[in-house]
Amino acid sequence: MRQIHRTDLRSAVRKQNVLLTVWLIAPILIVVFLCYWILLSLRAGPVMSETPVGAGGGDTGGANAIGEFLAARRAATKLVLLIDDDSQNATADLPLLLGFAENEWEGTALDQNEDGEWSWRGNASLLVDGFEVLWRDETGTLHRDKGGRRLLRISSGQQREVVEAFVP
Repeated sequence: MRQIHRTDLRSAVRKQNVLLTVWLIAPILIVVFLCYWILLSLRAGPVMSETPVGAGGGDTGGANAIGEFLAARRAATKLVLLIDDDSQNATADLPLLLGFAENEWEGTALDQNEDGEWSWRGNASLLVDGFEVLWRDETGTLHRDKGGRRLLRISSGQQREVVEAFVP
């Protein structure tokens, strides 16, 4: 029979202790590694394959796509713009004009209703960049609404505006 020496026994116990220690520390090391990896990933940010669009582009989690879909849907809707002329400058011969991007902000003549109100009918998509109320006098000078460029507050239906004065 083989005799076990003390040195052999000590080395076996030492080896067993080292393996047991490594076995117990391994899960802790794995968790530490995963936490470090997560922190590095958060600092780097998400990898986007599409070009960010609009306000907050790249950080919206797909909300831009929904907004663009709704904007395109609203753009095809009909709109009636009603304008009250408190300046009393416009007449049937010298009507109010509506300037927007498509007509290069030069103005399209508005229609005058029976009650003296001026109106424009068209697609809301033409006014997405805003609109200006204009008036051209007898000399051909173009006057702009003192209120400046206005924005649509609705996507369909009627929007009412009031013009108080014009500036050359």
